[in-house]
This record gives sequence, C-alpha cells and structure tokens, in this order.
Amino acid sequence: MPRSRSDLLKLLVKFVLLGFVCYFMTAWFFLRKREIPAFLPAFHSTKSIKNLFLYDGISLFQNKSCSCQNMKDMKGMQVYQLQDNFSPDEIKFVQERRMMELSHFQSRYVSKYQNILLAVPDCPLSYPIHGVKVMPLHTVLIPGLKIFRPDDEIHEVTLRASLGALNTYEAFSPEVVQRRGEKELKISTMNVATLNYILKHITYTSSIYQNQALDVVTLKLGSHEVQFPVVIQQPSIAKLYDPGADKKISSVVTICTKTFLRYHKLRILIKSIRQYYPSITIIVADDSETPENVQEPNVEQYFMPFGKGWFAGRNLAVSQVTTKYFLWIDDDFLFNEKTKIEKMVDVLEKTNLDVVSNYLKISPLCDRILSKA
Repeated sequence: MPRSRSDLLKLLVKFVLLGFVCYFMTAWFFLRKREIPAFLPAFHSTKSIKNLFLYDGISLFQNKSCSCQNMKDMKGMQVYQLQDNFSPDEIKFVQERRMMELSHFQSRYVSKYQNILLAVPDCPLSYPIHGVKVMPLHTVLIPGLKIFRPDDEIHEVTLRASLGALNTYEAFSPEVVQRRGEKELKISTMNVATLNYILKHITYTSSIYQNQALDVVTLKLGSHEVQFPVVIQQPSIAKLYDPGADKKISSVVTICTKTFLRYHKLRILIKSIRQYYPSITIIVADDSETPENVQEPNVEQYFMPFGKGWFAGRNLAVSQVTTKYFLWIDDDFLFNEKTKIEKMVDVLEKTNLDVVSNYLKISPLCDRILSKA
C-alpha cells in the first residue's frame, strides 16, 4: 500500500510537471505568433507611397516647403533665387523684421486652437474636451469634472490654469479646498461623493482681458493628468436683416456698380435690370469728369472726385448697402431671362459661403451678360 501511494504521488507530480510544460509551450507558441516582425513587408515602395500625397510635384501635406529648380524640360523658363540679389546682412535684417511681424500677426489673428490635446487611456477622470467658453473677465462653471475611484484612500485633485483663476461656487472647508481664487486649486478628501460634488461646482474666471485667447487647464489626480481647453472670447453679435413680410428679392439684395464716362452702358444695364427686377435698389458710384444725373426710380447715384478709381468706387457703393446681400456688377453687364439672383441667394442661405458668382457670356455687341447661376 505505501508503495502504491508513493507511485501515485510520483505519477501525480509527473502529470503536474507535464501540465506546466504544455502550458508554457502553448503560451510561447501563441506569443510568438503574435509578435510583430521587425520589418514589415513592403506592400508599396517608398517612392510610390510618397507619390500618393503629391499633386503635380507639390506635397499635399500642410506646412511643407517647396523649392524652385531649373528644369531642363521646361524650355524658355529660368528660375532666379530672390535671396541671391541681396547681401547676407540685408537678408538677415529682413528676416528679423518678418519674424517680428509674423509674431504680431499670429498673436492677433491666427487661431489659438492649434495645439493638439490627446485623450489619456484608462483614465479615472471625466472632463470636458471641447466647448468651455468664457467672456474676458467673466466666470463660468466647468462642466463634466468627475472622478471614478473607490473610497479607500485620500484623493488629492489639482487644477491648474494660466490665464484665469479657479474657485468653487459653494463654500467648502479650507482643509478640503485650498488656494481658492488662484491659478492652482487643490482638493483633498477621502469621500469620492464629496469630491465629485466639489468638482461639479468648480468655476473658471478670466483674470486677463484677452479676446480670442485659449487657456489649457490641467487636471491631476495622483499619476493621472489630463488637459482641457477653455476658450476666452467675446460672443459674436448677431447681425439681423429684415427680409420684409413679403420676402421680396429687393428686400434682400442690393445691386452695386461703378461707372466712369460710360453713361450709355449704365443706362442699358439699368434697363435690363428693370425688365426682371423692377423694384430692386441699384447703387451707382460715379467718378466721371463731367457727371450726369441718372434719374431712375430706386437708383442711388453717388459722385466722387474725378478719376478716384474702381477700388474707391466699390468701397463707396458697398458702404451704402443696407440689405443682407449685395450683387456687384460692372456697368457693361446685361441681365437676361437666365439671370437668377434668387439662385445665388439660395446658395448663400443654405451654405456658409461668403461669395458666389454667376456665369458670364460675352455678347456679339461686347456687352457681358450675367447668365444663369
């Protein structure tokens, strides 16, 4: 009996050892199959891949500089490098001035939302990733702040801003919430429910008057750290134009043009417009040497000093527009049955485009006809 028991124990040990060996061999086999090879097979050559992102030799990627070269196959063309015509000192001073102006331009006009914020995987923090906006020197509640942790440890949460101050909308103990009203706010508690209640009432106050600025707020819990943006900007004032109860095209669009000496063309243009749009307002900027009064219903004529030019005339005419849209035409245009201002307005109303245009056809009489959209 003892012998048989020892034999059974030996057999059991052998089975256990064999099981371990089989387990490790199987695990090693599958792990080896999942390993990524050091060099992936090249499905495409490097050159063919790069050609996918080229258009006529120009890279489709943003901010990729290009260089001009003397190409033998381009007969009659030669490339000159601008910097070769200046001394190194001149180029240096010009580059310094360019960098100074670029910095000024970017501080005023370039979007502040260019930095990429990456989401952290397996993070116990809930936070807003977009949409927190505040007016300069105003306060806003930060939505969505929350942690997901058990109550078995002390939780220390830190919030840090750079362009504003952090505070709580309700009063809490100084031992729990520290440094209120400063750029860095600290919260320490063992109760997750209490912590989430405090986070629900965190406020951000813009402390520096900056319009179109972006503050990146840091939220930290132990080894976990995330960032989210707070946009500081003045809200846009809505510009509302009354289209009228009848919603006629004359209540939505004004026609603008500039003329210079060509009154015969102008009168033909007005006549063609009145054939299809009898009540629409026409604004005429006139810098002729000997001005003539155009006595027509719904025609506003503004005189300028002689030869002021097209740009001054355009600015003057557009400055008198009171409708939502205006249509700019030259004084040698003509309207016909295919001219549909309504179609252009329809495109503008349904999209966020700023400018649309119509098809122009040159007539045998050298007048340009504003044809279908």
